[in-house]
Parts: sequence; C-alpha cells; structure tokens
Amino acid sequence: MNQVLEHLEAELQVEEGDRSSIYDDATGKPFKKGDTLKGNLSVGIGLNLSIPFAPQELAFMESFRIQKGMALLSQYPWFAEQDPVRQTALADIAYNIGAVGLLHWPHFLAYMAKKQYPSAVAEIRGDTLWVNQVGPLRSGRLEAMLLTGEWPPDIKVQGA
Repeated sequence: MNQVLEHLEAELQVEEGDRSSIYDDATGKPFKKGDTLKGNLSVGIGLNLSIPFAPQELAFMESFRIQKGMALLSQYPWFAEQDPVRQTALADIAYNIGAVGLLHWPHFLAYMAKKQYPSAVAEIRGDTLWVNQVGPLRSGRLEAMLLTGEWPPDIKVQGA
C-alpha cells in the first residue's frame, strides 16, 4: 500500500501541480472574486473544494491557521504586551482578514501599542468595509473586548 501511495502522490504532483492559491481547474487560472467558474475550485495538488470536507480536516485547518497567525502576531510588541482578552480580539481579526491584513492598519496598531483603546476602536470602526464584512455583532464584540479588556459574556468556553 505504501508503494501505491508514494506513486500516487508523485503522479498527482506532476499531473496537478501544487498551488497555494485557489484556482479554476478547467482553466488553470487563479480564481478571483468576480471571476466566472468554468470547472471546479481547486487548491494545492488538485484538491477539489466542491467535495465536502470531513470535520477533522476543517478542525486541522482552523487550528493550523490560528497557530500560524498567533506565531506571526507574537513577534510584535504591540501584540505581546496586550492582556489575553485583547490578544484574543487581535487574533480574531487576524483570523478573519489574515495577519498581513491586520498589519495594513498601522494607525490602529499604533493606538494598540500605546494602549489608547478608544482611539484604536474608533480607527477600526471607521473601516466600514471590515465592519460590513464581519457584521455588527462580531465587530461590536471585538470592539468591546478591545475597549474593556473583558471577555464577551455571549461566548461560552468549554471547561471555563
């Protein structure tokens, strides 16, 4: 069986290629917002994204993305010097828009570094694209966490 798996993986690498971005498998072109899909959305070595994911796959991807984001954020003093509640809010935002996306808010991050939380919240509240994307419940929860340093009462943590 190992021989079959080794050969299959080698064949798929040659046949499918290996792409870190989502692409249309019919055209081979990267798929961007607004494009018309001709085949299936795929990623990696021909992973068809139309095939449902197993819960274990989703849990692995979520955990990996969280850990990757936390590792990147932990390098910055403006993150490391925050309390756990605010670190969680920052990591939540980074999970949604990517850690690199979070770095594109320099004024917000400068306010966070100075612990000027009302100014930081005003800065992200002014980004209507983000607020509309995540919705008022999530943005409001994150803003409250950043302002107060208190855990949101509507989120229940298992074992807490």
